[in-house]
Amino acid sequence: MASPLAGADGCKGGWILVQVAHPGAPVTHVLCPDAATLLARTPRDAVLGIDIPIGISDRDRRAAEVECKRALGSRRSSVFWSPVRAALDATTHEDANARNRDASGLGLSAQAFHITWRIAEVDALLRADARAAARVHEVHPEAGFAALNGGVPMRHPKKRAEGQAERRALLAPVFPGAFERIREAYLAREVASDDILDALAALWTASRIAAGTARHFPAGQTPRDRYGLPMVIHA
Repeated sequence: MASPLAGADGCKGGWILVQVAHPGAPVTHVLCPDAATLLARTPRDAVLGIDIPIGISDRDRRAAEVECKRALGSRRSSVFWSPVRAALDATTHEDANARNRDASGLGLSAQAFHITWRIAEVDALLRADARAAARVHEVHPEAGFAALNGGVPMRHPKKRAEGQAERRALLAPVFPGAFERIREAYLAREVASDDILDALAALWTASRIAAGTARHFPAGQTPRDRYGLPMVIHA
């Protein structure tokens, strides 16, 4: 029997979670205030694709991000360099940047710092629950959209009208009417349209993970962090 599938993306209201009971089933959705609720709202046998770094390096840049950036070409800036573990609990960008530079010789962007608390939240949950760690997989929406588009990255940024139109056009045959239903259910100040699109892309990638057809960055290997969590991006 096919596993339930889920995809999630962080948003201002917490996490937007989209799910199907099995491939081809209607998409359901829920806004979760935190990552613990996100995991609790997915079936224990669900394959969950989540747009957040999993597996945190102590010193070096993750090969997953290096290869994913290379594959995305013009959309490579959508892949942030994730923080090293020493920077996860920093409370200011200045502190996080200094810790990151001390450990790796590399600074930390403001964009990456602003999701560091989300990374730390997911990291703590997965380190504490081996079963959850086995079913939750790091994805990157732009890599997912490129895969859905025959390996060609999107032409426009996701926050522009043209970018949202091209992503919606790709998703429409896969999840008919899902974007429109989800868009109507939430205020834009809670869930932005690009958050919905990214969550649906994560759901599509989850279906590829379950089927064994997902692309992996880095290819052909599974580097792990000091806690055994894989440092792999799926698309």
